[in-house]
Amino acid sequence: MKYTLVKQLIELAEQYESENPENSSQNLVDFTAWLNGQLMQKKPGDTKMAGRLITPYETVESVLGKLITFLYRYARIYSKKSLENTPLITPDDFTYLAIVFSRGSMTKMEVIESHMQEKTTGMEILKRLLKNGLIEQYDDETDKRSKRLVVTQKGQQVLMGIFPSMGYVASLISGNLTTEEKMQLVYLLNKLHLFHQNIYQESRYQHPEDILKERLPDKYNT
Repeated sequence: MKYTLVKQLIELAEQYESENPENSSQNLVDFTAWLNGQLMQKKPGDTKMAGRLITPYETVESVLGKLITFLYRYARIYSKKSLENTPLITPDDFTYLAIVFSRGSMTKMEVIESHMQEKTTGMEILKRLLKNGLIEQYDDETDKRSKRLVVTQKGQQVLMGIFPSMGYVASLISGNLTTEEKMQLVYLLNKLHLFHQNIYQESRYQHPEDILKERLPDKYNT
């Protein structure tokens, strides 16, 4: 056997890694979306249609930001409805509880940082979960100043009851996109996420103008 297909996949994987050096996770979902774009030679979406969405008073960047904000608000509306009659008040309550459950245990700051939130906001969410008996805390063995969190039996029962409903929310949010469009969107949004995650970790307190000048000088000068 000549393993021609395997050799092609290896070459494509090397190309993907060279074009995406900032993506430390290098996961299969991102690679599949990238590979789909390479093989199909398609740009995601209809650019002519997208152009008609931009008024003379807007830019493609401002419209992109607006649409991302709208999608976030739609997701919160659907999630809040699904959380009615549960101990969880906000969608963040659900995601905090879910990530601690999936990881087994986490420190408070690990949970907060994973959600890109300020410490005060994150602590309020954790207080609610602790007060409702959905999580419990204990001293970290390596750092006595930190508290580790685990999901209680009650918290697990709440999660198991909510997962089906939140699955409907996830399906609804992805709307009428085809599987190919979903994969393309995952790839593009993750590319943006990695770009902004680096800023959040290193430059979050800088003014946006200074960040743009430093990270995207070509866009700053236009």
